[in-house]
Amino acid sequence: MFNVDVQNPYAIALPLLDIDYNIVSEQNKLFSGQADLNTTIPAAQSKTIALPVQINYSDLIKVARLGSTIPYQANIGLSFNAPVIGKMRLPLSKTGNLKIPTISQAGNLLWQQRQ
Repeated sequence: MFNVDVQNPYAIALPLLDIDYNIVSEQNKLFSGQADLNTTIPAAQSKTIALPVQINYSDLIKVARLGSTIPYQANIGLSFNAPVIGKMRLPLSKTGNLKIPTISQAGNLLWQQRQ
């Protein structure tokens, strides 16, 4: 799981249906997924949403070394119900740098067993 803060800059609540995401680094896929949200982001506020993630470590090793910083691009789609129009998908993109933890830092990560 990882957390995403979704900000709603509008004066009305934003009823989110689902989210899809694809995270890449230098043309290499790090992870992707989708989740049904069925939640509402209050007007002019933000909400933290926990998203499931499965990482293929053989793909991650291709682009990252322990302790390195890698560039990433996140392509995200938020789907919501718009009055009159119905379901709409809002595409978003964000770029940045991701610090890969070292082995000594890995103990600070919250690991959860998949059920």
